[in-house]
Amino acid sequence: MTSSPSPGAAKAAPPPAELMVVISAAVATVLGRRARVLGYRDASSSLQHDIQAFQWAFEGRRQIYQSHKIR
Repeated sequence: MTSSPSPGAAKAAPPPAELMVVISAAVATVLGRRARVLGYRDASSSLQHDIQAFQWAFEGRRQIYQSHKIR
């Protein structure tokens, strides 16, 4: 088990040891004992990025629809 964070999360604090034990146990149960946890990524930062991307896409669609003339 390697608990090094992904390159994008270089400044993030390492996860608690208990969390890595639980994740490793779940991976071993599902994928087998030879599977390894190579890293982790905090889902909350990914979720924030997804929300911002959705807001930009929504605004772009709104501007396109607003520019069309209604017949």
